[in-house]
Amino acid sequence: MFNLRRLAKYCNNHSLKHLIPGILFGLALISCVPEPTRDNPFDLAFSPASSNAIQGRIFSFYEPRSPLANIQVTLLPTGRFTFTDSEGNYQFSTITPGDYTLLAEQDNYHPDSLQINVARESDLIVENFFLNGLPRIERSFFFSTHIDEIFPGEFFQATLSVIIADPDGVGDIDNLQFEIPEINFTRSFAATARPDSFTLTMLDIEFPETNLSPLVETGGIITLADKPGAVRQEGPFFLKRIIQETPTIVSPATFDTTNAFPTLKWQHLNLQFEFQYEIELFRIFGGTPFPTFSEKGISESAASLTISDSLADGQYLWTIGIRDQLNNFSRSEEARFVVINNN
Repeated sequence: MFNLRRLAKYCNNHSLKHLIPGILFGLALISCVPEPTRDNPFDLAFSPASSNAIQGRIFSFYEPRSPLANIQVTLLPTGRFTFTDSEGNYQFSTITPGDYTLLAEQDNYHPDSLQINVARESDLIVENFFLNGLPRIERSFFFSTHIDEIFPGEFFQATLSVIIADPDGVGDIDNLQFEIPEINFTRSFAATARPDSFTLTMLDIEFPETNLSPLVETGGIITLADKPGAVRQEGPFFLKRIIQETPTIVSPATFDTTNAFPTLKWQHLNLQFEFQYEIELFRIFGGTPFPTFSEKGISESAASLTISDSLADGQYLWTIGIRDQLNNFSRSEEARFVVINNN
């Protein structure tokens, strides 16, 4: 800061033309001093309003507290709203004294609100939000399986698999439930080896009259909950089809004997939807079946298939199934045969 007495004395002893360059040089030095750095990540990224304003920043719920852009902030009861910028900043200027509610919301985040009191016209109020991201379903797969086994018998089941996303990471997901309120049905999903994938298998015996029909007619809601306690519901999810029909095996069956290259035959099905056949062949060792051969994507117009790989002598069983474009599946009973190589 300049000393006025010293400046006056200096002016008496020196001419004005020598004084002006010195003053200009000092002002230039002052203008070159940089502003102090902002180390606090919650500091406003823009210059704060001088007075009569409400402003702040919006961050993610968990560390490292990343700024969130495009979050809508509404000032109630005025109805004025704004959106956060790329650094998470929001601001309302020219606020009259009174009580207000700040509401921060966006589709993928749990909404949050703050009560604000502006006491004087010169008040500057700074409020930050830390929003919890909501889990959501990105993809779902819902299909039925119909198995006609010799033992323990025919049964139906449905499988619902989902891929989950969460702005805070899939590790924030606490649980998922599938619900059909109309029949008081609630089941929990199980995690899979993939962190963002969950699956649920439902058997026909879990439903009224041992029938999966509520999944087709009513559908169900999926409830997603995260660790901080936010809940989101999505749905309804419907099962599109239950395939009642099963293919019938013609031969080989009932312990027929064949050569090393048997031709598998079945009755052709005429259905009202597109499908493909699938064959599974097992060799039996000590009463236990072991996978030996499989073929998928067989045309719906086909009624036979010849095994191209030579089969060793022994006992075998095989099944024929149909699968539609939605992954719904129906499979026949097992048929057994014996391979005897005459060479």
